[in-house]
This record gives sequence, structure tokens and C-alpha cells, in this order.
Amino acid sequence: MKKFLAYSFLVLVLSFSHNAIASPYKEITADELLKLKQENKNLVVIDSRSGDWFDGVVIDGATQLATSDTNPENLAKLAPDKAQPIVFYCTNEQCPASAKAAHKASEIGYINIYKYKAGIEDWKKLGFPTTSLASNKGN
Repeated sequence: MKKFLAYSFLVLVLSFSHNAIASPYKEITADELLKLKQENKNLVVIDSRSGDWFDGVVIDGATQLATSDTNPENLAKLAPDKAQPIVFYCTNEQCPASAKAAHKASEIGYINIYKYKAGIEDWKKLGFPTTSLASNKGN
């Protein structure tokens, strides 16, 4: 019984530590993103969609940077300070692109990372401001 309890405790501890390591970003809502945009003039918002998923419409003030293009050089152009707040988003909650991009940013050394999980579909549904960019269908 002692071995079972010790094993159960170890599994529980490893589970908590794995979850802390697995998420280098904080998930935020649309309202939290609006607040971040108001409070942080140096906030960088990145649309991680590419190819057919990118329709040319982004959250107002956002830059489109496909996950495949999320690298040290491109991130440094957008956010030279690795402590600068960065928000990644993509299409919706099922889209993995923003999480992948956020993990890449973390691996590069960025420390103030957010992910708007609900994505552009939610943003549009809520009627929040968007901007049209040139579509990158070839990405």
C-alpha cells in the first residue's frame, strides 16, 4: 500500500510539473486581448495562419506570420525585446498553429507569451475591429 501511495504521489507531482512545462503561454479571451492592446503600446499580435486558412483578414493591428515562418529572425523584427508581450492566434480553438508558434517563441527565449485560443472566428463574431492584409495563399 505504501508503494502504491508513493507511486500515486509521484505520478501526481510529475503531472503537475509536466503541465507547467507544456504551456509556456497564458491563454486569454477576446476581452483580455482588448485590455492588453489598450494597456501595452508595444504589444505584438501575430496571426499564425497560413495557406488556405489565411483569408487576409486579421485582428486590427496584427501581423500575419505563419507558424512555419516563426523563427528568431522574423520574431526579432516584430519584437526585438524578448520580454515584450506577444499574442498568437489562429482560426479557432481547434487550430494548432498559434500554440505551435507560441512554443517556438518560448524556445527562442520570449517570456511574455499569450495565446488567444478562440481565434479570428470568435473575434469577428464578437464584432471587434479587423484589418485586411494581402492574402498569402502560397504560404
